[in-house]
Amino acid sequence: MRLRRRQSQIIAGAVLVLFFVVATLLARTNSEQNTQISLALPNATPTPTPEPVAPSEGSRFMLKDFHRSETRDGKTVWEVRATQGQFFPEEQQAKLREATIWVYRKNGDILQLRAKEALLKVQGAALLSAHASGGVVAIMNATTTLETESAVYDKDSNKIFAPGAVKIVNERAEQNGIGLEGNLETRAFKISKDV
Repeated sequence: MRLRRRQSQIIAGAVLVLFFVVATLLARTNSEQNTQISLALPNATPTPTPEPVAPSEGSRFMLKDFHRSETRDGKTVWEVRATQGQFFPEEQQAKLREATIWVYRKNGDILQLRAKEALLKVQGAALLSAHASGGVVAIMNATTTLETESAVYDKDSNKIFAPGAVKIVNERAEQNGIGLEGNLETRAFKISKDV
């Protein structure tokens, strides 16, 4: 059976359209893969704040309405949403704008972290750290609010650090100072100075 020229062109066009549809679906599926995180709030002696590594200009993926989450045993462990996100596969980092991160603890605690910008460091499906800046607001169980200009969450130590001016507000008091370290497990906060 011989195909006419017009039939060959139609088949070639259909194959190209199918290729682009499949590529688009795969890109969306990859951008919605799960990741992992635990987020913490302050306590203890000042520990050096982990420094972010700026993503290279190499390979990267740009996504609008960025969303990632991890579900374990049918329960959401953490999730992040942002108006825009760039993923840098070589560094395993995501640079986000207008980001909100939620961490759901086994004991029922919920931590929400909002920031104009965030740099997430991941390893496979695990979130290692989050560097947030630009009007950072951390809310623990909807009862305690931390406001600062920049903060860092470090999974290994399960702590959050804020090097600059901070304000903590809960139902009992309001506290201001400079420099904060907090522990999510113990829910203890320590302000370094100017309390």
